[in-house]
Amino acid sequence: MARDAIEQIDLTTRLVQSYPDDFELAYEPSDVARIYSEGKIASSIGIEGLHMAGNSIGIIRAFYTLGVRYCTLTHLSNNAFADSSTSKVGPVHGGLSALGRSAIKEMNRIGMIIDLSHVSRDCAIQSLNLSRAPVMFSHSNALALWDHARNVPDEVLDLVPANGGIVMVTFVPKFVAAKVKLSSIAHIVDHIFYIANRIGWDHVGIGSDFDGIASVVPGLEDVSCYPRLLEAILDRGATEEQLAKVCGRNMIRVWEGVVATRNRMAAEGVEPVEDVWEGRHWWRYDGFFQMLDPDPEDKLGYDWYGVPKPSDD
Repeated sequence: MARDAIEQIDLTTRLVQSYPDDFELAYEPSDVARIYSEGKIASSIGIEGLHMAGNSIGIIRAFYTLGVRYCTLTHLSNNAFADSSTSKVGPVHGGLSALGRSAIKEMNRIGMIIDLSHVSRDCAIQSLNLSRAPVMFSHSNALALWDHARNVPDEVLDLVPANGGIVMVTFVPKFVAAKVKLSSIAHIVDHIFYIANRIGWDHVGIGSDFDGIASVVPGLEDVSCYPRLLEAILDRGATEEQLAKVCGRNMIRVWEGVVATRNRMAAEGVEPVEDVWEGRHWWRYDGFFQMLDPDPEDKLGYDWYGVPKPSDD
């Protein structure tokens, strides 16, 4: 899976580089305003599910080096780090595993945004309490309005302000309303206002998930339809300032908080996490390699790797 992720990172990077007048990768929150001022779209790379990291915190660090700036802890299933909200077998870690707790610390240290969409209730609560940096729910709605496992319950929403995080309302029809075919822009606005009224306008945003859905809410078929949604938010009673927060200022603030945490931890001298997956098995290869031998006269009776040659018995 790590290979697949790296190939996608490579593809995304080359795609952006192919259209230099239209796109630019943003590596720091300060890049976004500059890129926008130059008439381009600021793009960032994310990993949806740490199964893509091969159960390795070292690979999460490598992803960051390659330009990834946020990681969702799980996708549709549990992994070595955390429980998913949609796993068919149910939770196996009770939220975060030991490796998952270490991953939270390391993501804080390197400045990787933690995404809690897709994770279980217990994982979300534990992550919000553990993370020193603001987190995001990149594409989730309010469970109180529609009881779907992918939506966020009130008890989790209530922890978001203290963390400084954000819940980004998504357009996935089956997360929007009980009857998919009846989902509407009005339902999406309902979710935005519910979250804003419960935990504040500083903690709500928009996360369409256009790249990951097979059906759409009528009237929100693609990004060209955003004006309809924004007008509906204003018509419902939001101010221009509140709308600006929903449209991006809140997300920039979260990213700035992640970077500030990274810088504080660097000043504190926090060392990289070296923990490895509890289920990882180590072994010594005990075969015989037919390779060039640095001891051609066989004075030691060992092959090139220092492993005794097999007996003739």
